[in-house]
Amino acid sequence: MENDGAGLGGVIRDSEGEIVVLFSTEAPKEDIFMLELEAIYKGIQLASSRGYDRIWLESDSLVAVQIISDQVEPPWKSVKILQQIKEKISSFSSWKISHIWREANSAADYLSKRSCPLKGVDLPPTIATPELLAIIRDDCEGKKYIRL
Repeated sequence: MENDGAGLGGVIRDSEGEIVVLFSTEAPKEDIFMLELEAIYKGIQLASSRGYDRIWLESDSLVAVQIISDQVEPPWKSVKILQQIKEKISSFSSWKISHIWREANSAADYLSKRSCPLKGVDLPPTIATPELLAIIRDDCEGKKYIRL
């Protein structure tokens, strides 16, 4: 499945659920799986650069979660980025990764869209649009999101 002009996007929250940093960037033409890994890596880099010692990664890509958790073999094209992810993850005192349904991960989905009005790698939470803040609140509260 090829990228239709989407990008990389994510939200980093602290242990209280407060937004720490956002990222929303253009991505090279690549298949969706590789973009998922790139987004995970970008989130790990940002968490590390902010001095976090423990992280909990959530991704709506079950395959990416399974591969990072060593549950399934990675495709050959992902070996380099997986090596970078695992090297960076090993610098944390503890980490875990879990799958989250896309419907519960709508903030990252919003940030990865080409139409997202926010663009940047280390965006402060103060620039979040009211729409994004509502999406993040809904994600935190576990509200259902219906995909159309």
